[in-house]
Amino acid sequence: MMKKILLALFLIPTLTFAQHTISGNFTPADQFTWCILYKVNSDNYKYVTDGKVVDGKFSLSLDPSVEKGAYKLVYGVPQGEKNFDILYNAKEDIELSFSETEGVTFIVSEENKAFKEYKLTLFQLDQDIAKAYASESLDQAEITELFRQKAELQKNAEDLFKGEFSEDFVIASRSYIPKGFEPYESYMENRRLGYFNDVDPNNPVLQNSSFLIDTFLEYINRFSLETEAASFRELDAIIDLVKGSDPVFQKDLLSQLWGALVIEDKPKSANYLTKKYLLELCETLGEKEIAKKLKEYKNTSVGELAPDFSWDVDNNGTVELRSLHTFDVAENYILVFWSSTCSHCLRELPKLQKLAQSLNPKEYKVIAVGIEDGKYDWKNEVLRYPEFEHVLALGKWESEIAKAYSISHTPTFFLLDKDKVLTAKPHDLPELIEIVAPEKKAEK
Repeated sequence: MMKKILLALFLIPTLTFAQHTISGNFTPADQFTWCILYKVNSDNYKYVTDGKVVDGKFSLSLDPSVEKGAYKLVYGVPQGEKNFDILYNAKEDIELSFSETEGVTFIVSEENKAFKEYKLTLFQLDQDIAKAYASESLDQAEITELFRQKAELQKNAEDLFKGEFSEDFVIASRSYIPKGFEPYESYMENRRLGYFNDVDPNNPVLQNSSFLIDTFLEYINRFSLETEAASFRELDAIIDLVKGSDPVFQKDLLSQLWGALVIEDKPKSANYLTKKYLLELCETLGEKEIAKKLKEYKNTSVGELAPDFSWDVDNNGTVELRSLHTFDVAENYILVFWSSTCSHCLRELPKLQKLAQSLNPKEYKVIAVGIEDGKYDWKNEVLRYPEFEHVLALGKWESEIAKAYSISHTPTFFLLDKDKVLTAKPHDLPELIEIVAPEKKAEK
């Protein structure tokens, strides 16, 4: 049964120019030392204030110039992960408690308490609906009742938050609710098609918050669980939604989405967003650094064609030009970036050589790219590894090959198939061995 919430209007003080505080406690107390408050804007996080956490307690004073809006309270590093959201209406103090296992609980702040309760109840009803549909003994009456409860929750919330800061978030959280029973496939398709009906990407309240990016990720995760094509379909819908917005805002929002997809290890989705719209948008706006980052990630993502490069080979006094894409001697390739001045590389290459000697040469070929400032030390060192195909990349980190593969440290490994498509990016030699020869153990 749906909890009986949001049935009475909460009272919020109407004094709009008073100084307010955000205070509370962190547990366990000895794991927190500092907190920083940022205001969420469409293009950045604006620093507001910070304070010490002493014995788990903190208090931040907000002067009258602090505007109502969506805020993030950062409590650790990395800041992009160690934070939580706070809604500040500039009309009330906020007191909370937080632990990383339990999340945030609002003790004082009627708006934050009521909004969180609304979102939690909405989530629980969606869970109950999914569970009811999945039940072996499908109960149409039960599902119809859950739809009724969800519609009632939404109506009560919109009445409750009318005129308050959270109103825009509540309206944008509307979702498709059938008036009666509907088969699951029809219900989910109608919900997908109407997911953004009440989401206005031009709404400044939504823009200056985490709502849009959170909604996009929820949409992708909810409707693209089965196939890669479904994920692309959801990304198309998001692109179509924001295309009418300010281009700079589009760039900021879609770059956030791209970053979230990268963090969630969804390279195909991240690269689809790059190729379909984001890269062209960034290049049009002159955002060279972002465009470079997008290209570098795409070039070295599993499933992508590896960047081509060429090298010279002395074949009995005749110089032969070879290229990665036309090199055809094995079914798979181990691409390793190393340096003759890297002591760790010099310890790892003999182990890689031993691995290569144990593998069928028709199955695996090592291509060793030396990232070098000069050629003399490299020329002497490569004589130790006649099994490898050697490539010299002069210019160290600034060499074209190193830049194409975003090389920032050595050794770095890639696995390619016969067509030079990236199949894996082993973190180190033991992981490489685990992939190509799991029966063997890396030498220590």
